[in-house]
Amino acid sequence: MQRVLTVGNGIAVVADDSWSALQGRDALEIVWDEGSHAGLTTEAIWRQIDDAASRPGHVSRRDGDVAGALAGAATRMSATYRDSFQAHASVEPQNAIAKVSPGRCEIWAPTQNPQRVQREVGQLLGIPAANVTVHVTLIGGGFGRRLGVDYATEAAEVARAVGRPVQIVWSRADDFQHDRLHPAGRVDIEAGLDQSGKLIAWKHRFASLHLSMFGPFDPNAVDSPDVDPWGGYDNPYAIPNLSAEWNTVEAPVHTGAWRSVEYPPNVFARECFLDEIAHRVGRDPLDLRRQLLSGSFPFASRQVDRSQLAVVLELAASKAGWGTALPDRPGRRSARGIACNVYHGRTHLAHVAEVSVGEQGDVRVHRIVTAADCGQVVNALGLEGQVESGVAWGLSYALKSEITIRNGRVEQTSYKDFPVLSIQEMPSVELFTVASSKVPRGFGEQPVPPVAPAVANAIFAATGKRVRRVPIRPEDLI
Repeated sequence: MQRVLTVGNGIAVVADDSWSALQGRDALEIVWDEGSHAGLTTEAIWRQIDDAASRPGHVSRRDGDVAGALAGAATRMSATYRDSFQAHASVEPQNAIAKVSPGRCEIWAPTQNPQRVQREVGQLLGIPAANVTVHVTLIGGGFGRRLGVDYATEAAEVARAVGRPVQIVWSRADDFQHDRLHPAGRVDIEAGLDQSGKLIAWKHRFASLHLSMFGPFDPNAVDSPDVDPWGGYDNPYAIPNLSAEWNTVEAPVHTGAWRSVEYPPNVFARECFLDEIAHRVGRDPLDLRRQLLSGSFPFASRQVDRSQLAVVLELAASKAGWGTALPDRPGRRSARGIACNVYHGRTHLAHVAEVSVGEQGDVRVHRIVTAADCGQVVNALGLEGQVESGVAWGLSYALKSEITIRNGRVEQTSYKDFPVLSIQEMPSVELFTVASSKVPRGFGEQPVPPVAPAVANAIFAATGKRVRRVPIRPEDLI
């Protein structure tokens, strides 16, 4: 170990190699100023979110008269859904190389946003952004985490201080405990049915934390066009009276974009609640969705044709054998569940999950059948890889992973206490695409959001137990 430096985000240990630097890090005895959040806990953050959920939010979509339709409904239903803090947990921890010379800087970094690296490194060093050259390396897993550039600016800061090129390498524990976390979120949905059981009103409310990765909290900030909350604003179903609103609070921990951002909590809630309605009125969940997929719905300035989603739903259901008998699994209860989504008004996707639940509430996902309309497919193997990785990501979120806060710190430090899906837990994944000559519409995040609700809906069909929070806990299914 050569020296220890104070940098903007903490302490940097400088050594000839990464092993020596990490050993030096572990040997340090540091007394930190714990700051105003020294006693922060997950429970305290949830109190903030629950308080936000109790207040009127910003309304981004209002079709018809939701309040009037709910007041006159023959049947009213409501439910609250929660999702947890999540880490990005990329296989390669944060790292970057920087070389600083008079008036210039050269950076090698696994970044999703090289332009932001240029800007922020330039600001740090007091040089024009054009004088910062960024070489984008293989990313080692981004998932939104590497939209932030803190590790790159650290490299530049240390390189300037020591007067020679340096490589910053975060430890695994630092990568977990100083992540830009996917924030916990709460979704409240209320619906009204008429005397015939027809869905006539839907009110969707989302409360969560501001994404601090993108700048300071501004309670009055509204994007233009405002399409928040993703998965609530762009509800694809034909409901005559529908509203969507959101409320965010300032994040007391670092937060940021995570694979598919707002869609997982909102699609989880929306698709599970629709299944609850189907059960209440005695309808097959697929059949209810069919009924609600005529016409179009808005996304920003566009109208999105619902019939495309109907096509992928039918394709997924057909290929999965929806309504047919499942294999006998002694000691386990088996069923299928279905869920779908349209990502940013472009990529239409549906999953059917084949799931079994043991007597102790242990969940096994045996098969995921995916159907998608994503425009013209250019790289079929790449598409398959995105579906498989999206399913693995979605199942980790649904069944295993959770970040908790205690005494102002993230408690998890490795994959040991933040488990992700293992290879023996991976289900078979079958992908079917709709032939199209339209331009490709993207497929990186799109498979993730419907995974958790498809699994949760299958769990209810198998056990009669409703799932309204992720990760799904075995004790809730006994």
